[in-house]
Amino acid sequence: MLGYDNAEDDNPKSAGTRKVQRALASLHREGFIVRTPRPGRVDLIEVHHVAGKFRPPYVTIPLDLWVYGWINVLPGHALFAYLVLRHACAGDETREVHVAPYIRSAYGLSDETWAKGTKSLVRFGLLTERLHNPDDRDLPRRQRKVYKLRSSAMGSVATVIEPDRPRSEEA
Repeated sequence: MLGYDNAEDDNPKSAGTRKVQRALASLHREGFIVRTPRPGRVDLIEVHHVAGKFRPPYVTIPLDLWVYGWINVLPGHALFAYLVLRHACAGDETREVHVAPYIRSAYGLSDETWAKGTKSLVRFGLLTERLHNPDDRDLPRRQRKVYKLRSSAMGSVATVIEPDRPRSEEA
């Protein structure tokens, strides 16, 4: 079932199969998928994108994250920062966002994890960052980092990069 039990002694009652079946049943109950049983074959699974029904913390993730292997290449801190940024920009990657320290701490992110995550995303070409001076007179006059996601860069096969070597230098 989905690669969990592809051994010669494929056991449909194994823990891995039960976990997958429970997850699929839950997704079906919530209306995210429709499962059509096909006797003697794998069930047909149709994904339903339920527009407008969900509000944050519901976050969409591009399929390219899995299709091109990014899920296997991105370090955990980078994936965590990516999810927080997807939530912050509400799926609109055309705008820049600032993620304040109190918001990051609400997710359980330390300053160190955030810095490592965003640095990794920049190296992979999935994020741009810049310093910004807010024009609001009520805010203190200090620069803040603003971020802009570039999920479109996931449209190619992910490659492992050396920790301190930007992806652009690999070519």
